[in-house]
This record gives sequence, C-alpha cells and structure tokens, in this order.
Amino acid sequence: MLVMGAVSLYNIKAAQPLTGLVVIGNAVIITVLARMFSPFLIAPGIAAALAMAMVFTPRFSWLGHGFTIAVSMILSILGPLALEYLGVLDPTMGFEGSKVVFHAPVIGEHSSIPVLIAGTLYVAALIAGACLIAEIMRARNRAAHRHLLMQAWQLRQLVPASK
Repeated sequence: MLVMGAVSLYNIKAAQPLTGLVVIGNAVIITVLARMFSPFLIAPGIAAALAMAMVFTPRFSWLGHGFTIAVSMILSILGPLALEYLGVLDPTMGFEGSKVVFHAPVIGEHSSIPVLIAGTLYVAALIAGACLIAEIMRARNRAAHRHLLMQAWQLRQLVPASK
C-alpha cells in the first residue's frame, strides 16, 4: 500500500504517469486480499472498483487497456483460487454439506463482533469509495466537456461562418 501511495503521488506530479505500474500494483493488492480473505469474499468487490477507476484514467501503455485490466483483476482472484484447488496453497474456502465455509487467515479465530465490524466497514468503504471515484470522474468529464464547448465557441468567434 505504501508503494502504491508513492506511485500515486509520483503520477500526480509526473508529465507522463506510470499507469502500467498502477495496474500491476493493484493486481498485487487484489492477490494479497484474495489470500487474506478468500478469493470470493472481499477481493472481487475491491477489484471491480479499482478496475472501473483504472479503465477511466488516461491510457499511456497497453497495460492500461480495459481488456488488460480485466484480465489482471480476474487472474489476481482466480490465480490464488486455482493454487488452492491444486494444493499449492492452504484452502481458504471449503464445503460442509450444503454450506460454504470460509477460512480467512486474516480473521482467524476472532469473535463475531470484530468480523461484523470489519464487514460493515468493508461495505461502507467499498460503496463510498466507488461513489467518490465516480463523482471525481463525472466532474472531470463535465470539465472536459465545458472546455470543449468553450473552444468551439471561441473558434466560431474567430472564423466567420461561410454562406
């Protein structure tokens, strides 16, 4: 997370941001989340929000393409799952009859209250974060549209209409 924070700060100031590094770093974060909380608990929601934000940012390399981002996020979740089923990693999910039982290493043997609090914070942070990202993207889109309209108006003032 600290490395991704540093990359983000660099990208804000740089003339040409390293968006490919952001895609790779976010894939690593999703892979870690898939191992910490099981591939089906938290990682898919965060991966979807991150993917949406990355697709809407300007693309400076092939790593920023929507297809590449989708593949990296999917593999970040399904990779650990496949390694669990192949026996390379300890399983974080199992079946007991008709029940699905999750064994999230980060939760461990804690009581239900911390798990409930963590789940509530996850839901709130995911929804609020996605809305914040969407609001920022909408504001940038609106500003770009306003700028384009202003340029079109200025061009009409400079170039007389032909009849």
